[in-house]
Amino acid sequence: MMVFVAYNLRMWRAIIGGMVFGLAAVPAHAQGTSKVGWEPVYTAQCRDCQLAGKRLAGWRLDGGDFEGARLASANLRGVSAEGTRFCEADLSGAVLDGALLDRADFSGAQLVAAQLKNVSATDMNAKGAALTDADLTLGEFAGASFEAADLTRVSATGAIFAAASLNGALAEDTDFTNANFERANLTGIRLRGATLAGASFRGARLGGADMTGVKAYETANFSGACASPATRLPLGISLPICPPLPMAALAE
Repeated sequence: MMVFVAYNLRMWRAIIGGMVFGLAAVPAHAQGTSKVGWEPVYTAQCRDCQLAGKRLAGWRLDGGDFEGARLASANLRGVSAEGTRFCEADLSGAVLDGALLDRADFSGAQLVAAQLKNVSATDMNAKGAALTDADLTLGEFAGASFEAADLTRVSATGAIFAAASLNGALAEDTDFTNANFERANLTGIRLRGATLAGASFRGARLGGADMTGVKAYETANFSGACASPATRLPLGISLPICPPLPMAALAE
């Protein structure tokens, strides 16, 4: 049963007017206790609102609209934000560890030095996003788009980018140790100085990729991957030319 309780609107109205809050009652299951746990529920239009440094850990933000919002250094650990819009928002230094971000839109967002460890972000849209120095360790980004995104010096150890698009992304000096890029589109990606130890590029498209100075690539798996004459491959790696993409893929 869902119980909604009014949420100190006087305190918040001056900061984020027009927002709708609620508290969902969640029965506790530990040792037969009768205590009730309260989980903040938040569904609202919050464009351009000021939430920098706020604590929203564990909140449910599914389907919300935070376009242009200022969330720098906010605590969003463990939030559920599936299908939520964060495009052009400022999340620099924000903590989103363990968050559910499937189908969320971070296009053009600022995620510099943000923490996204162990997130579930399948089909996430991060086109043109700035993620310099961010931590994506063990994140699930299958099918996500990082086209033209800045992933410089990102830590992405064990992250999954299977079937994702990193077309034109900048990922110099990034740590992709044990990352999964199977069937990913890495056309035009810049991987200068990136660490690729144990990474899987099975079936990936590397047309025009710049892999100058990549590190520990000897243990990476390039089985089934393809390149183009413009691809700069590391010494000892030779890949076949990529076939043309299907028309359906070009139209996306």
